Amino acid sequence: MLLQKRTKGRGGVARRADVAERDVSQYYATHFPYEALAAFLCGGEEEWPTRLPDQEFAMFDASGRILDRHARFESIAAWKHAMASHVARIEAGPEHAATTRGYTHAERACYVFDLDIEDYAPVLRADTPPGKHVPMDNDAWTHLVLSARLLDQFLAAVIFRDQPYRAVAVFSGRRGLHLWVPDHHRDWLSTDTAHHVVRAIQNLADSPEYARAAVRRLASSGGASVLADAVAYTRHSLPDHPHIWNRLKSLVVRDHLRRTLDAGEACADEEWAVAAMLFMAPRIDQEVTRRFTHLIKCPLSVHPSTGLVSLPFSLYVAPDLDAIKVRADAPDLAVRIHAAAALLLGGPETAEDM
Repeated sequence: MLLQKRTKGRGGVARRADVAERDVSQYYATHFPYEALAAFLCGGEEEWPTRLPDQEFAMFDASGRILDRHARFESIAAWKHAMASHVARIEAGPEHAATTRGYTHAERACYVFDLDIEDYAPVLRADTPPGKHVPMDNDAWTHLVLSARLLDQFLAAVIFRDQPYRAVAVFSGRRGLHLWVPDHHRDWLSTDTAHHVVRAIQNLADSPEYARAAVRRLASSGGASVLADAVAYTRHSLPDHPHIWNRLKSLVVRDHLRRTLDAGEACADEEWAVAAMLFMAPRIDQEVTRRFTHLIKCPLSVHPSTGLVSLPFSLYVAPDLDAIKVRADAPDLAVRIHAAAALLLGGPETAEDM
């Protein structure tokens, strides 16, 4: 039996998925790195097996039906046994280890930022009719990766600048990527702080003044090369997006920048960096970041509608779209999963690893 009878291909054309359920079951039985994923979700601590019962999971079959919404396992062996029951997709929920005045409550142990290409439709495809998908092609993937790099630099330089910071990029398996920030101080996991983080990211797209301040911070904190890449991409792309071109000119406050843009002349690097930040600002699913109890697909799980593995990858040695699409029945699956699991746990990020 196939994973799902019909899925949407490029351009919205229906096609049949061609990864069988038995291949997905074999993947979870043979290749899925339970120990590495448990260590990642628990912050990479050596005592992760003792904390596994605190982690909640949701499991779905190939049709999207929920098999278990609040699964918690006493051991890796129990987790593996549960995954043998026709599970196609697994999502991480909150932890239940936090205790306040004797009561145990749920919270997530990390931040997750969900970037989906559909949320970039106003930038990438102004003429896309309502209800139609933005094609996930190489151009869209390039835009998404560059936007995620800006988000990564912004989080490191502006949000978590006084805390240890590490982010892991994970292909969603279909139309986006997730940026996981697993290692940080628990004091940053309050609801108020999460709301502040979401508002700050939103300001990058809406406020030229805030975008300018962020550009200056990134330029002085190791993000100059990422800004340069964003500027080069923006200058190349904007002529094909006149609606965005005009919007940027109305957003940027300084009159001389509007005049130089109209005249097609070169302007100061900082002005172009501000325009690039406004054009390529990360567009996240705010609820995923704001609500710590929100479910999010586990790294290295399988996306049921595509049969593709949600593969971690190096954000700064990002593979092209075809290379990141790894099927659950790929012949080199063991090698790819081993390298991706190493990335989860902070291993080397080189092209050879992927």
